Amino acid sequence: MSPSVPPLKLSDAELAQLQELARQQGLSEAEFLHCAIQRSLAGTDHQGMQDGLPGNEAKLTAIVDHAPDPIFIKDRKGRYLLLNPAGVALVKRPLAEILGRTDAELLPSEIARRIEADDRQVLTERRPYTVENVLGSGQSERVYQTIKFPYCSSTGELLGLIGISRDITEQKRLENALTELAQGLSASTGQTFFTSIAQYLAKALHVDYVLIDEVSATDPATMRPVVLLRRGEVVEGFAYPLQGTPCQQVFGQQFRAFPFELAMQFPEDPFLKPLGLESYAGMPLFDSAGNPMGLVAVMHTAPLANVDDAYMLLKVVAKRLEAELERKRAEEEVIQRTVELEKAKELDRLKSSFVNSVSHELRTPLTSIKGYAEFLEDHIGGSLTPTQEQFVRQIQDSTQRLQRLVDDLLDFARMEAGTFLLKLEQVDMAPQIREIVDSFLPQANEANVALRMDHLDQPLVMRVDAQRIGQVLANLLSNALKFTPSGGAVTVRVLLEEDTVRFEVEDNGEGIAPEDMARLFQRFVQLDSGKRKKGTGLGLSISKALVEAHGGSIGVRSAQPHGAVFWVSLPRWGAPPES
Repeated sequence: MSPSVPPLKLSDAELAQLQELARQQGLSEAEFLHCAIQRSLAGTDHQGMQDGLPGNEAKLTAIVDHAPDPIFIKDRKGRYLLLNPAGVALVKRPLAEILGRTDAELLPSEIARRIEADDRQVLTERRPYTVENVLGSGQSERVYQTIKFPYCSSTGELLGLIGISRDITEQKRLENALTELAQGLSASTGQTFFTSIAQYLAKALHVDYVLIDEVSATDPATMRPVVLLRRGEVVEGFAYPLQGTPCQQVFGQQFRAFPFELAMQFPEDPFLKPLGLESYAGMPLFDSAGNPMGLVAVMHTAPLANVDDAYMLLKVVAKRLEAELERKRAEEEVIQRTVELEKAKELDRLKSSFVNSVSHELRTPLTSIKGYAEFLEDHIGGSLTPTQEQFVRQIQDSTQRLQRLVDDLLDFARMEAGTFLLKLEQVDMAPQIREIVDSFLPQANEANVALRMDHLDQPLVMRVDAQRIGQVLANLLSNALKFTPSGGAVTVRVLLEEDTVRFEVEDNGEGIAPEDMARLFQRFVQLDSGKRKKGTGLGLSISKALVEAHGGSIGVRSAQPHGAVFWVSLPRWGAPPES
C-alpha cells in the first residue's frame, strides 16, 4: 500500500453520511458506489488488479465491504477480480474458488450465457447497462437487478467492468400488488378511494398511520386531512398548521423520510409525542399546473423498516391521488358555485352539467393516462424497447393535445365561476412569441402552409400574464392554420402603437362573412366552416375574456374570399385598475 494513502475504515455513521452525500448529489446508490470504487482504483493498474488489488485495497475494501448489496469487478475476459462479502454469500462458494474464474465456470450455462452477453454490451458500448436475472427456483427464487459500469484506468484504458446487484424480489412483489390495487380502484372515486389507498399503504408498509392531506382553500399554511387512518380506523378530519411539522419539509417540495427519532427532530409538532410517532415518510402532491396541492404520508410508532419501499409506493400512488384530488376540487368548485347560483336564482343547468362533465368524465381518465405513460417512461413496469419508447412518446404527445382541449374547458368553467385570476409580471414577450411561432412550424409544414413572422429583433417588454397572452396567440395561430388551404400563408405581426402593443395574425383562407362577425367571439358558437374542423367553440371566447381582463381588445377584419386578420391590442404596462 502506498504510504500516502492511509487505510480507510468506515463506521456505520460514516457510511450513512456517504449515502446522504450521494442523495444530495442526485446520484442513485449504485451510481454513488461506482464513483467511489472508480476513484479508489484510480491509481491501480490492471496487473495490480489481477495480483489482488494491492494499491488501494484498504480504501476500496472499506467502501465495498460495508455495502449490503453484492459488488464485483471483472476483467475484460470476464474473470472475477473482486467480490465483496454480500456477493460471496450469494454465490455460496469460498472466495478463493471465485476469484480468477468466469461465470461459465461458476453458474449454470443458460444463466452464464445471459450474463456474458450483458457484459459484452457494457464493454462494447462503454456505458452503464441494467439487467434483471432470476436466481434459484420455487420458494427460493429471487430477482436481482444488476447495474454494470465500464471500469477504466486513470488514462482511459478499458480494464473491465464494475457490477452492483440488488435483490428486488420484494420490490417486484410490491409492484405486482400495486398493479392489482390500480386495477381494483381504477373505477373508484370519492372518499372511498382515498380510504382504500390509505388502507393499502398501511398494510403494504406495515405502518400505524397514513395521512392524505390537501392544503386549506382559505389558508395556504394550514393542511386539512382528506383521510387520517390510525391503526385501521378512520379519524375524523381536522386542520393543523404546517409550521414545525415534518409535512412542512414535504409540501410543495420533494419526498422526505425521517426513519427514526421523529419527535426529537420536530419538537414544535404538538402531535408527535402524544401519538408516540417514531418515523415518517411523505410525498408531495401537485395539480396538473404544477401547483402544490397536498401530500401523502405514512407514520409509524417504530423506526421505518424500508424507506425505499415507502418511496416507491408513495411515488406511484401519488399520481392517482393527484388526479382524484383535482377531480374532488373541481367537483367542490361546481357544488359551491351551484349553491351560489341557486341562492341568487341564477342557476344555469347547462353550465353546471358542463363543468361536472369536464371535471369527472375528462380530467380523471386523462390524468390517469398521463400518469401511467410516465410510469412506462420511468421504466417502473420494466425496461422498454426503442419501439415501445416511441409508442409511449406518441401517447404523451396525444395526451398533451387532449390536455390543452380540457384546459380550455376548465378555463371557461373558472371564468364562469369567477375564480379566474391573472398573474401580471413585467416580461420580455419577444422570445415567447418566437417560440410559439416556431412550435407551429411542424403543423404548418404538414398542411403545406407558409408560416411567417415579421422581424421581431428588439425586446418587447410588457406587463402581462405571459402564459395567458401566449395562450391567446397560440389559439389565433391554430385557427389561422386550420382554415388556410394548402399552398396558402399565415403571417404574424407585432406593431408598437404609443403605449399599446398590437398583435396580428393574418391568413388567406376563405374569410368570414359580415353576418358572422358578431357571433365569432360568443361562447359555444361555431360557424359552419368551424364545425367541419371540429372544436369546442370556446377558443375565441376565452381569448376575448383573457384580452379584456388585461384591459385590451380583440377583433377581426375580413373580406371574403381574401382571408382574415385577427388582431389583439394590449396596454403595454398592464390593465387599468378598474379592469
